[in-house]
Parts: sequence; C-alpha cells; structure tokens
Amino acid sequence: MNQSLYLQQDVLKRSLFRLPAPLLMRTATFILIGLIVELSITVELVFSDHAALAAVPLLGFMMLLQLCAFLYLLFRLPEREILQFPQRRHWPLLILAGAGYGLALLIIWVTSGLDVDQNLLAFLLPVSACFCGGLSRQQAFAVMGVASALFLLLMSGILPLGFMLAMVASQVLMWLLFDALIDEARRATMSALQLEELRTTQDLLKDTVERETRMNLARDLHDELGHLSTVISHNLSQYCFTHPEADPLITSALDVSHRLAKQVRAVSHAWQASEFDLGESLRHMASLVASPQIHIDTEGNLRALNAVMSQNLYRCCQELITNSLRHSSAREIFILIIVSGRSVSLSYEENTPMKDRQKFARFHAGNGLRSLQERIRGLHGQTRLTMDEQGFKACFEVPLV
Repeated sequence: MNQSLYLQQDVLKRSLFRLPAPLLMRTATFILIGLIVELSITVELVFSDHAALAAVPLLGFMMLLQLCAFLYLLFRLPEREILQFPQRRHWPLLILAGAGYGLALLIIWVTSGLDVDQNLLAFLLPVSACFCGGLSRQQAFAVMGVASALFLLLMSGILPLGFMLAMVASQVLMWLLFDALIDEARRATMSALQLEELRTTQDLLKDTVERETRMNLARDLHDELGHLSTVISHNLSQYCFTHPEADPLITSALDVSHRLAKQVRAVSHAWQASEFDLGESLRHMASLVASPQIHIDTEGNLRALNAVMSQNLYRCCQELITNSLRHSSAREIFILIIVSGRSVSLSYEENTPMKDRQKFARFHAGNGLRSLQERIRGLHGQTRLTMDEQGFKACFEVPLV
C-alpha cells in the first residue's frame, strides 16, 4: 500500500478552508476575469444579431460546466490524489474539458456568419483553457492542440492569422496560470493532510511512551521496592521474634513495613492491570485518531487473556492502525475481538474501495507487518493478511493456553 495519506474526508474538508489567503485571492481574481469576459460575450450575443440568441443557452451551459469543473477541483481532486500524488488521473475533469472546449467551438461556429464581434468571441478559446487546469501535461496539450486546430480552421479567413495565433498562445498562458494555482492548492491540501497525520502519529507515540513508562515503573516498583520492603519486613520480624522485649518503635516499624509492602504490590498491580485492559486500551487509542473512524467491538470475556497476550494483540492493532494512516485512504476501520472457549480471534478490516488494481498485485508485507506476524507466531497463533478490491484485511487467531 502507498502513503498518503490518508487522511480522510473530514480532514480534507477542514483543509479546504485553510488555504492561504493570497491563493484564494488570486483564484477569485481569475474567476472574476473569466466571468467578465463571458458576460461581455453574452451582452454581445443578446444585443447584436437576433439569430445569435441561439448561442446564449450554449454559453450558459458552458458556464455551468465551468462551475462543475471548479467544484470538482475543490472537493474531489485532493481526495482522488491521495493515492496518486504527484500523478494526475482525472477522467471526469478530462471529459469536462472536452465538453467545455466543444461548446466554445460550437458557439464560435454558430455565430461565424452573423453580425457578431468575432474578435470578442475568440476569447472563448483562452477562457476554456481553465478546464485543463488539473490535467496532466499530455492530456492538457492534447485537448488544447485539438481545440486550437479546430479554432484556426473555423476562423480562417474571418480573423487575422496573427490574432488567432495570439489567442492560441493566450490559452496556453491561461492554462499555465490556472494549473499553477491548482498545483499550489493541491500542495497546500496535501501539506495539511500530512500535518494531520503527523499529529495523529505523535498522539499515538505519546500514548505508547506513557504506557511503556507506566509499565516499566510498575515493574521496577514491584521488583525493587517490593523486594526491599519484603526484606525489611522479614528482618524486623526476625528481630522481634528473637527479642520479645523489643522497643515498641521496632514493633511499629514492622507494622509500617507490612503496610508498605502491601501498598507497593497494590500500586504495581493496578498500573500493570490498566496496561492490559485490551478493550479500554484499544478504545483509548481509537479516540486519538480523528480520521478514519475506528470501530471497536468485543465478544466474550477479555479477562481470560493473560497480560502477555493482551499486550501483543494491542501492539498488533497499533501497528495495523499506523499502517492504515501511512499507506491507505481508509475512511473507516473495524476491529472485532472474539474470545471463545479455547482461542481468541481478532479481525481488522478497512472499507477502502481501491480502484487501482495494480496495487493489489504489488502488495507485500513490509517490516511492520512481518514484525506483527512474528508477534502472533510467538503466541502460537495464525495470521492471515489479504488485500482485495474492498481494502486491507487482517485476521489473527491465538490459542488461550
């Protein structure tokens, strides 16, 4: 699987409104210029030749297609490029570009023999270049090349050759400007996604460090202080046994040492027990991830799992969630843990519909997944990792013995 991020629709929507203000201002300026040109053409069609009114609905439909292209670039382009960045594969945008250029050339052809300012209509060619923003260079040049050839053919003998070549060059310039704006917006969105992923990873890392620290402290508390308090209690008991008339302070110290030993054991066990509450630990980890949404379901008695098994299953889920954040565009993750009489099974599933089937053939377990398999093998369990059109799936089964 390939990172993007993966990051998710709610993150994408939030990042749309965090684009730099200068970028938004430049985009609005270009859109306003395009609207002024199209409104000027509309006025020319309405108040010139009466027969030119037939082209007004075509111009209106062209403006509608431009709106569709703008909405696509705003809402769909970042999401579709999560798995493809920096490649560009946007067939809907290519269809919109072809349709937009087709309408522009149709308007020019319909009004070519009428009493209409053809110089003004020629500006439909560079205005249509905005449809090519976001396409790959090959696709953009192919669309603009075909449109330019048809434009030169239609306007041959009507407009001066120099003016027509200037319009062809203007559409390339307009495409470069729009493409630069779209590329800047794309990179800003991707940066926002990567920042969100970094924050999520930092939260997971912080949680892991806190848990490891608490576990180490509990272990040291039990091993060191528990041992020392036991030795002190034992020595004081021996002294009181051999000296029945011992000082009352010695007897009081013996009682305190007994209470100290019990308190050390209680605190140590409490800290260790919280580490291996598998269900709560997974839900806490899921709460740290803003997106994708993680669903945790359990069946059976999780207390039947020993501490080592609970910790290893938790680490496996942690590795899988980190793997999803780094390498997929999953919107939801489902984790199901079932404890039966003799075994515990854990299933992990992403509902990511991946349309690039070549990725399925290239899928292989990396170091993280191999380490995960080693963990389950150490518990004498079995692992099954699969990738299909629905996304990534992992299933574990570990005996309770």
